[in-house]
Amino acid sequence: MSLFCNQDTNVKACLLITMCSNIVLYNLLTSYVRQMTQGPLYFPTTLVFLAELVKLSVSVVMLFRSCAWSVRRLKVLFGKEILNKPKEFMKLAIPAGLYAIQNNLVQVALSNLDPATYQVTSHMKVFTTVVFMRAILRRQFLWIQWSAICLLFFGVVLVQLHAGIFSYSKSGHYLMGLTSVIIICICAGFAGVYFEKLLKETSVPFWIRNLEMYLWGLLTSAIGIICYDLDSIVENGFFYGYTSAVWVIVGLSGAGGLYASLVIGYLDNIFKIFTSCTAIVLTSLSSSLIFKTDLGISFILGSSLVCISMYFYSKGNMSQVALSLGANKRNTVARTQ
Repeated sequence: MSLFCNQDTNVKACLLITMCSNIVLYNLLTSYVRQMTQGPLYFPTTLVFLAELVKLSVSVVMLFRSCAWSVRRLKVLFGKEILNKPKEFMKLAIPAGLYAIQNNLVQVALSNLDPATYQVTSHMKVFTTVVFMRAILRRQFLWIQWSAICLLFFGVVLVQLHAGIFSYSKSGHYLMGLTSVIIICICAGFAGVYFEKLLKETSVPFWIRNLEMYLWGLLTSAIGIICYDLDSIVENGFFYGYTSAVWVIVGLSGAGGLYASLVIGYLDNIFKIFTSCTAIVLTSLSSSLIFKTDLGISFILGSSLVCISMYFYSKGNMSQVALSLGANKRNTVARTQ
């Protein structure tokens, strides 16, 4: 099944496969560490901060490479693209702020909703992303693509329901939790599409955009440390609970963010969503094999729907490309006449 119609199909396919593998490894290792570790656990806010630092460091290295490893050229590039363009830099405060709001509201949602309700409603970001792509990027979707997106939503919901999360009861303020999830989905959809617009519709180099995004990410994650874990970190140390496995998680988290920006930059947010949802299926399957849990009928049905949705979306994508090529050919013929 081909998801692309460009000459660099293999590169893009490898990018999606690598991103999917990264997400699966990150989810499995994180679950293992948090469930199986007998000693002290690390502070999640410090891990987020270090992951942002990894992404920022990689962006600087890639910029250094683009400057032929010349410090002088790198300084000129920084001055030209960041210091002399403060308005462009401030644009990245919007998605960074929305991601920070999203991360904080996750805690509110989980405190006021049962896991089943949270898992189902949080996947509404699939639809908010599509709506913002239509509104902001003027992206057209065929009916077959809309159908595929709906199938993807129901498929992922079924996959995540197989683990028996209905055994939990609702707690807290239900309306507050549901409102938090709705805001989370709106923030996630808008931030992703806005970042895609900045990557594709401005002349700022790709790695400069990433550098700006990760600078803001470093700032917001530092604020998260101050708000949530500062007292505990002062008492126990920044690297409290860190093991070799946790450092691997830091690397996987940083790589995951880089792959996400590459997928958004070279493809779009929809492919990022499909990749993430595929990773959920593979994570559930791998988890059942590693932790010896049973796969129910809901998992089989859900994973089948995810695969079917990918097939139909790729068909719609190829139809879009064919229509676009036909329109361009007709316009060329009309101009020559």
